[in-house]
Amino acid sequence: KCGVAGPTRASICSRVGSGMRTSLLGSFSWMRRPEVADLMLLATVTLWALNFTVTKYVISHGFQPIAYGGLRFGGAAVLFSGAAYARERSLSLARRDLWILAGAALVGIFLNQLAFGYAIKLTTATTVALLFGTLPVLTGIFASLLGIERIGSRFWLAAVLAFGGAA
Repeated sequence: KCGVAGPTRASICSRVGSGMRTSLLGSFSWMRRPEVADLMLLATVTLWALNFTVTKYVISHGFQPIAYGGLRFGGAAVLFSGAAYARERSLSLARRDLWILAGAALVGIFLNQLAFGYAIKLTTATTVALLFGTLPVLTGIFASLLGIERIGSRFWLAAVLAFGGAA
């Protein structure tokens, strides 16, 4: 129900779900409905955005960066181990994969969280979020320098826009 007496011709609520094909912004009859993947991407971006402000709040109210990172990733390890076990019915790894896993954990989790936690502690959440927004560009540049990727002109245009927005 829209309003106290229900929708009228003049109210916006009378147009919601009415099959309206035009608006002040133009036609939207071609617009597709969001799919599960779209909603999952929206949730991911929302959680990623909250990550900076929540971490800044927690660290500025008594947590040390390493302790907070340990709690976050300890909880995530328990959660995802449970999900992996429920799906695979095993948590076994090949012996040769243990060194790769340990190296990835050291760099991808420990050093990342150490840098992230102290960056949040020593500057604003906004500054860290802006710098994090340039990480895909930096990854592309490093991949190009290491010979992993070839970068075209569209990438460089996007890189200039990304760094311009961060500046």
